[in-house]
Amino acid sequence: YPGEVKTVEMVFRVPGEETLLHAGLQFNAALGPIASLINRFFTVSESWTTTSFIVRPAEESSHL
Repeated sequence: YPGEVKTVEMVFRVPGEETLLHAGLQFNAALGPIASLINRFFTVSESWTTTSFIVRPAEESSHL
C-alpha cells in the first residue's frame, strides 16, 4: 500500500567479541498516485526502496 513501511530487524553477537550488533532492513512502499505523478517529473524511483543499517554500540571510554 502507498506509504507502507516494513522493517526487519535483528540483534546478533559478533563472533569472538562481547559486542552486540543491531542490524536491519527497511522497505518503503511506493508513494500514492498524485505524489508518483509529481515525482515523475523530478526523479525516477522504483516502487519499493530499501535501506539497511547496522548499529554498533559506542565503546566505553575511561577518559570521558
